[in-house]
Amino acid sequence: MNFKITQLLNAVQIDNLVNSQFEINDVVPNIYTCQNELPSSIMHLLAGGTTTLELPLKLKFNKVDALLLLFNIEGGLQITQNDTTLISDMGTSVIVDLSKEAEFFTTMLPCSFRFYFISGYKPEFLSDMLTTPLSVHLSTQKPSSLTLDQLSRIPEKYELPYAYHIHAKITDILCNFAAIYYGESNQTSVIEQIPDSPSYLAVMSELIHNHSNEPYSLSYFENRLGISRYRLCREYHALYGVSPIQDLNHTRIQNAKKLLLTSSLQIQEISNSVGFDDVTHFIRLFKRETGHTPGQFRQSLISVC
Repeated sequence: MNFKITQLLNAVQIDNLVNSQFEINDVVPNIYTCQNELPSSIMHLLAGGTTTLELPLKLKFNKVDALLLLFNIEGGLQITQNDTTLISDMGTSVIVDLSKEAEFFTTMLPCSFRFYFISGYKPEFLSDMLTTPLSVHLSTQKPSSLTLDQLSRIPEKYELPYAYHIHAKITDILCNFAAIYYGESNQTSVIEQIPDSPSYLAVMSELIHNHSNEPYSLSYFENRLGISRYRLCREYHALYGVSPIQDLNHTRIQNAKKLLLTSSLQIQEISNSVGFDDVTHFIRLFKRETGHTPGQFRQSLISVC
């Protein structure tokens, strides 16, 4: 684990009276690593992903050189920094400069959010914006939240060229925040001027990411949404950068990884649990994405532990 990640995780204090064994790794699903040395001139991801908290939780960040970008999907969070308290509810995007102490407390459960810790180059325009946590209320179909959704597809390990793609996505999000902060008091500003994506694509994405164990197919989406599967594939790929089936399989593989790590279920049971009815197909897709079979992946985790 690199120095920056270690600094980040060590900066977190957790208070959970319900479960004293709760650790930061229970909140942070993904650790991101570039296989090459990153230039200081770009922003990059340290850790993040999508998580759901079912129990009351309080997180305190001691000073650490990172930004936190968060999109609240469900429930509520209270964020306190510099004697300023901000309430984040469903549909709110928040950015916090963690170089100053900050506290997070769940106010409504279950609390589900997509979040990313950002390190590296910090644009100068952020300095005035982030004296306190900054929030913007966005629907799930606005460009900033769509970009956050695209960040969720970034692999945990990547090569240097992909780092510039990540930098561009982060820059896009921060610029949307800046457009609102600097003189655009009406939050319809620049964001509202960009046409919404079709609502049916948001429905597809929500089903794929939150109900991926269901027996979905292109025929299912075609019948449910009343739109040609060819059009759905074309528009979904244009918006999210992957086809619906690629996205579905990726989500299922991510869920399978968690089960391999946290359960003693057999490979066949995990395959069925995450949505695959053919274990051979599951193993083939798992190896294609991770470079290992599910059995090899589980064994490597056991060896590390």
